[in-house]
Amino acid sequence: MNPSEKTILIIEDEQTLLKSLQLHLESEGFKVILASNGQKGIEQAKQKKPDLIILDLILPLKNGVEVLEELEKDSSVCNIPVLVISNIEDPEQMKKIKAMKIEDYLVKAQYKLKDIGEKAKEILEA
Repeated sequence: MNPSEKTILIIEDEQTLLKSLQLHLESEGFKVILASNGQKGIEQAKQKKPDLIILDLILPLKNGVEVLEELEKDSSVCNIPVLVISNIEDPEQMKKIKAMKIEDYLVKAQYKLKDIGEKAKEILEA
């Protein structure tokens, strides 16, 4: 896989993490698109058709679950893999999210940027 041919959309409202993820993924060779709320994320996904979406759950305008539901309904974007990153560790919420069409669920506090980048590569190579 050539990372420079892959585009990742990051939907995250925490600006520090958003920029850090962007810089890390770009340093790995990926093209990165940013969205700081759920509504913008949906719009970017539909317009840009990224190869992977990294999605936070707690977002303004539309939360991560609403984003997932809307993407799943649209045949033009429903097959884009989604990596959920969140600090929600509630087992019931995690179970509900994992039952949706996602590749993986990472608890932010338990992972470093490098780990998220490695997981993104793993998903894109599958």
